[in-house]
Amino acid sequence: MEVYGLPVMVEVLLGMPGETAATMTEAVRRTFDLDVAVAGYSLGIRAFPHSPLGIRMADQCAGRRTLPGLQSDSAVEPIVLRPRPMCDSVVEYERQFAFDDDGRFRPVYFLSPDLPEDPATIASPNGRWVNSVQMLWDGCRRRSTTA
Repeated sequence: MEVYGLPVMVEVLLGMPGETAATMTEAVRRTFDLDVAVAGYSLGIRAFPHSPLGIRMADQCAGRRTLPGLQSDSAVEPIVLRPRPMCDSVVEYERQFAFDDDGRFRPVYFLSPDLPEDPATIASPNGRWVNSVQMLWDGCRRRSTTA
């Protein structure tokens, strides 16, 4: 598809809250129906401290527990966020979304725990969501060979 003589690219965000294997498969199918020049896929979303998702995750963790789907490639322990009122300052609240308690860089991401991952992957703070990536890859490969 071209608009004004320019090829069109779409970026599809997958793995958001509530995402399942069925919704991910449907999103990929619909992307191929768009007839765009390029489609990119991202799995998971970065959680920022003042975004509705970041605020909700900090509230649900309550400084006591982690949540399924709370992940970071560089996490070495479960990610436990504190809501703003539990932090001594705004800076302390914001830092926990980018650094662990020892000051190591650890950006916080969320990937839907409803995706087809092994329980150990979902429970791991740095789990590798290989089943979801493989499912995405297989879906794209099937669609590209039948299109």
